[in-house]
Amino acid sequence: MIWALEGARAVLRRPKRSIQAGAAMAAGVMIVICVTVITQAAGDSVASRFDTAASRTIQVTMESDAAQRSAAVAELKRLPGVAAVGLLTQGAAAGAAQVGLLDAPERTNAPVVFADGAGLAAVKSALLAGRIPETLTANQVIVGDALARQLGVWPEQGRDRFVVGDDSVSVVAVIEDGDDRALLTSAVVLDPSQAHLVSVESTYWTLVVATMAGYGQVVADALPLALAPEEPDTISVGRPPDPRELRRRISADNRSLSRYVAVMSMGAAILGLAATMASGVRERRNEIGIRMALGTRRTAIASQFLIEATLIGLLGGLAGYAMGVIAAAAACLWQGWQLTIEPWLLAVPLLSTTAAAAAALIPAWRASAVRPAEALAF
Repeated sequence: MIWALEGARAVLRRPKRSIQAGAAMAAGVMIVICVTVITQAAGDSVASRFDTAASRTIQVTMESDAAQRSAAVAELKRLPGVAAVGLLTQGAAAGAAQVGLLDAPERTNAPVVFADGAGLAAVKSALLAGRIPETLTANQVIVGDALARQLGVWPEQGRDRFVVGDDSVSVVAVIEDGDDRALLTSAVVLDPSQAHLVSVESTYWTLVVATMAGYGQVVADALPLALAPEEPDTISVGRPPDPRELRRRISADNRSLSRYVAVMSMGAAILGLAATMASGVRERRNEIGIRMALGTRRTAIASQFLIEATLIGLLGGLAGYAMGVIAAAAACLWQGWQLTIEPWLLAVPLLSTTAAAAAALIPAWRASAVRPAEALAF
């Protein structure tokens, strides 16, 4: 009890030094709380947005002609959870085309997308000009906004014709990418019946299926059997990423980040406290020498320094925890995130107290090792 009172008096006798050491510990704890809570809230927000956006789109690639595609679309629309179905084939199966103005010899290479109105709607493309028909006729095309600006074509301004390969075509609509980023911004959108414009001979076409929230994995599992019940392996399904796996990875990354920041922050706080205690030992050598000359035991001297550091760690930990929770709550409120405080964070003040006591071990040992004669002569 006497040692505890001596430690408390030492804290109060040197308020400036105690406040500095406590502030360092409080800052370390506050950073741990803030980073842990905010990264958890941000991770949950990212995963939630992914659940409601990216996981809703499924791509189905199958060998088919126009009649088979129509039958497949009708079959897919009957599946529970399907919001929209349409054609949207791009990449190697669609190829690219040489495009340019009618009166200019220069040509540029542009990616080709075979799509219909339903397919463009499924990937949430936005209409900027003109009108998107359900089916394009022989000389009609749709272009992405970047390509339209590059060629200088815009249907509402009377500049609607350019060349695809060797054929003159008319632009009926200008679109831009939606949330699903279908890479339409620089593309020429054609109907499968216009494949001769780019000399595409592929019989494999891709349908895009937009699902309702929460139905992505369910619909992906049902697609092969719905389209080819006897040979489901012939249907290639581009499954959306599993939201549960995304959540697990985000949570793991957040925990790793929190651990690194916690270790660095607490390490800096502990080093600061240890330096403060070591400085206190040097400044109080005369006092320590007098007390030891009067009969105070070395264990009492060491215990006083340990108790002093423990009190500073406890008070700094409690203050840092409170400030960290307030700062994290303010950040979550500002961003519209859900505030979640994990139970283990309640132990952070206790950890800071233990860390403070550990940081004071060497300064306390040095204080107890002071020789009275040398200290009084100092």
